[in-house]
Amino acid sequence: MLKDLSLILYQFILRLYHWAVFIAAKTGNIKAKALLELRKLEIKSPPDHRVVWIHAASAGEGNQAIPIAEILKKQMNCWVVVSFFSPSGYHFHKSTNQIDQVILLPADSKKNASTLIQKLNPKIAIFVYKEFWYNYLYALRQKNIPTYLVNTSPTVLSGNHYLLKYFNRQCLQLFTKTYWTSLPDKKLSNDLSISKINGNTKFESAFQSYSLIELKKLDAFTKNHFTIILGSSWPKEEAFIKTWLHSLKDTSLKVIIAPHDISSARIRSLQTQFENSVLYSQYTTPTNHRILILDEIGLLKQAYQYADLAIVGGGFGKGIHNILEAVTFKIPTFFGPNFKKFEEAVDLLEKQLVFTFSNQAEFNSLMNDWVLADEKINTLKTQLAKYIEEHSSIAQKIVEEIIKDSLN
Repeated sequence: MLKDLSLILYQFILRLYHWAVFIAAKTGNIKAKALLELRKLEIKSPPDHRVVWIHAASAGEGNQAIPIAEILKKQMNCWVVVSFFSPSGYHFHKSTNQIDQVILLPADSKKNASTLIQKLNPKIAIFVYKEFWYNYLYALRQKNIPTYLVNTSPTVLSGNHYLLKYFNRQCLQLFTKTYWTSLPDKKLSNDLSISKINGNTKFESAFQSYSLIELKKLDAFTKNHFTIILGSSWPKEEAFIKTWLHSLKDTSLKVIIAPHDISSARIRSLQTQFENSVLYSQYTTPTNHRILILDEIGLLKQAYQYADLAIVGGGFGKGIHNILEAVTFKIPTFFGPNFKKFEEAVDLLEKQLVFTFSNQAEFNSLMNDWVLADEKINTLKTQLAKYIEEHSSIAQKIVEEIIKDSLN
């Protein structure tokens, strides 16, 4: 009874959503129209060799799939097709080297599921995190195609919404095997096929080596100076750093501010707030400016290499931004209190490898403890290097088990 009710409700919500998108597109909504156009793109029949189909929600989950796709291609000589629910994933990853073909997932219906699976004819299907599309999963099970879920979280089995939990369990039971970021309680998962391998390729994706691009302006600005970077900052973090700087006697410190919003209004506001500042776009030669404001997009990930300490924004809003980009460079990383939805933050905090603050006093205390504290920072660098090494082989273990289970 509950199964029927949860599936009826699921199909009803799906129909409402797709009708809403259709109506929005017809009435001129640009995003809805673009979504429908992308779904019309022809799905090419893959070459005549093994196909692995990976599905992710959007660009971020697509990043988590990259380490898996890369290893699969090396070990199976396969053709990797990645589908996305969100157009952002399609646009972000359509030129990703490890992916052979990127598509937008057609609406979840029995007909679409049958058509897509017939066209792709995958040897293996892999879904990321909690992409539970019942019709697709059911069709994969009916065709005996090994289907795996990676990077899922115990939270999909908890919560207060009973019907949602029940629906999630119905979907989880359709997977051949599931891989969790941390193993769920046995009482909640005793009827599920769960691998003993646990971990998150989100870490691995962030920690993978990538080509560092030299930013000569930042190199010149930070050279021989202890440098603090505010990554994807919001006004709250900016106010904290301003207050702390006013109380600081050492004038040799440099600060890079990479605001989350680089609109002209926000940039002007930062220039007013931080008098001794210069814009990245206007910086030419070494000057006496203490603050450099990044007013161009796409620089933050590379900018962390020039910093000695990072303050990541978002922790006083909906949630912190990407802390792993900073952690990759093994620098002390601080952020606000809204981090509990982010497993990487919780894990690193438990190990005392990153740090959080809730008010000005806590912020000041952290800054005073860590700024110019070379011995403490070197110890932390060693600990973070070990942590990164330990979290850089999850994809390899997952792929080896999948290949062994599904193809041997």
